[in-house]
Amino acid sequence: MTNIKDIAREAQVSIATVSRVFNNSRDVSAATSDKVLSIAKRLNYQPSRAARNLRRSGRGERELNYTIALALSSAQSLAAHPFIAELMAGVERELHRHGFHLHILHIEDGASLLPAIEAGHIDAIIGHCAIPNAKEFPEDFPIILLDAYYDGQRAYSVVPDYRSGIKEAVKGMLRAQRKKIAVFIDGQKEANDFAFTGQIYRGCQDAFDEVGLPFSDDIFVGAAFTSEEGYALTKAIIKRKPDVVLSNDTAAVGVLRALSELNVAVPDDVAVHGIDGLQVGAFLKPSLSTIDVQPEAIGRRAAELIVQMLKDDKIRIGMELFDVNHIKRESCLF
Repeated sequence: MTNIKDIAREAQVSIATVSRVFNNSRDVSAATSDKVLSIAKRLNYQPSRAARNLRRSGRGERELNYTIALALSSAQSLAAHPFIAELMAGVERELHRHGFHLHILHIEDGASLLPAIEAGHIDAIIGHCAIPNAKEFPEDFPIILLDAYYDGQRAYSVVPDYRSGIKEAVKGMLRAQRKKIAVFIDGQKEANDFAFTGQIYRGCQDAFDEVGLPFSDDIFVGAAFTSEEGYALTKAIIKRKPDVVLSNDTAAVGVLRALSELNVAVPDDVAVHGIDGLQVGAFLKPSLSTIDVQPEAIGRRAAELIVQMLKDDKIRIGMELFDVNHIKRESCLF
């Protein structure tokens, strides 16, 4: 069965160029466009999306342009993970501004997107998870990873600078003599320097080192990503009498609820500090201090990069760190 890769090989152009031809892009010369369309006709190939674009163009309607897949793991629910929803909002708004179409994909374990790519249904991927079988994709296929970095990846990552944000937050806690810190994230010493768990671990370690206090892995008391998990973990570890709980913003909602039920005063008895910068934090009682990693802005940046890659017909491989901001509110005053 003929696919877009076969046409690109025979026409001696990139897959992105073939995609632009089928999308009626003005960025392709008439000679190249004619060549690609001639080969596609001879091989009896025309992806359904391209056919729809051509019909619309013939009626004078706005072109559909590129289709970008936002890849999420099957476990990443937008309702349970508001951080992902804010990332997606940034991606969607920026792509809409350029007339691009966004398609949400929940990837099951082991599933491959290669068939959809070869059929011309997807022009690029923005992922918030590892992309299965990415090494099998065409070399010129654009991939952006949001809030994620994997060793050996053939993609470009936009990653918050969690390490510096965590370091400054934890230094403030230690200097305020809040030394019994409970981190509700699975910090991993073995993780790479730019993975989320690796950055959390090293940021905490950096803070203890700079303040001159001994560092121990014991501060990592368990992983909580949802509000329900934050609530349950707080109830489970409260006998340790922590001075501070550090978690993502979503889990912090459950942390605050559990502490209220236990009649623990926040921040006097236990301070609570978030990581994410979600909008809901400003409306909690007490309002949530947090490390704002600007999820919507990260989403916009990823979309900008994808648009540029497709326009330039040139992929990027590497990573950029995105600045974070500290928001001090009622739940943690230091």
